[in-house]
Amino acid sequence: MACGAEGARAWAELRPAAVFTEADRCPAEAAELLGQAGVDTVLPCGPKAQPRAPTLVITSDGVAELATRHLLSRGHRRLACLVPGDDIAELARARFDAATTIAGREGVPVVRAAAGGQGRRTGGHGGTDGMRWSGATPAPR
Repeated sequence: MACGAEGARAWAELRPAAVFTEADRCPAEAAELLGQAGVDTVLPCGPKAQPRAPTLVITSDGVAELATRHLLSRGHRRLACLVPGDDIAELARARFDAATTIAGREGVPVVRAAAGGQGRRTGGHGGTDGMRWSGATPAPR
């Protein structure tokens, strides 16, 4: 997946009205190139604000906390978190730890599900082919 000026050129060819991207993949040069190509809004997201553009400050563990609170508030008491072991393993661990902490306060366990292969589901339409569960397989709510 292209990033920086190369990624910006690829996006610019599509003529989008806006681009939402990871902050570390969109340096100032890329944001400027997108603006010159007519992109109205470039919204980077990441763990800290960027000086070149308004930034959606968001972390993987923050998203996990929010998602876990939402699921708990909707009555879910059997939770699982996908934790791949590939290039996003560190982020996935942070997400799992945050979900476990929040759910643990409510006495709800979180099952750790490990993805096989490259950390992507290999089954289509929501299947779990290529996934293996650590612990008990979660049952439907």
